[in-house]
Amino acid sequence: QCVESAVRDAADLGYLVTVVEDACAAHSKDRHEKGLLGMQGFCRKLTTKEMVREFQKVADVADDDGHHGKKRKRLASTDQEV
Repeated sequence: QCVESAVRDAADLGYLVTVVEDACAAHSKDRHEKGLLGMQGFCRKLTTKEMVREFQKVADVADDDGHHGKKRKRLASTDQEV
């Protein structure tokens, strides 16, 4: 119920929401499935494996862009790599 409420609120505020469906739970499998069904249309649903793959793709693109895993932080009005 908490996840479903948060998803709906975030979607209503204009956020694009992703729920990792096997990383949340309910009191029973039936309630879990009903909760996921209730979120239909408010979010996209992925498994943990799919989410990890997506994060890896983003990391690979960042590496290809020359960032090579360096963290960036904003200092006042300038960007500086650390």
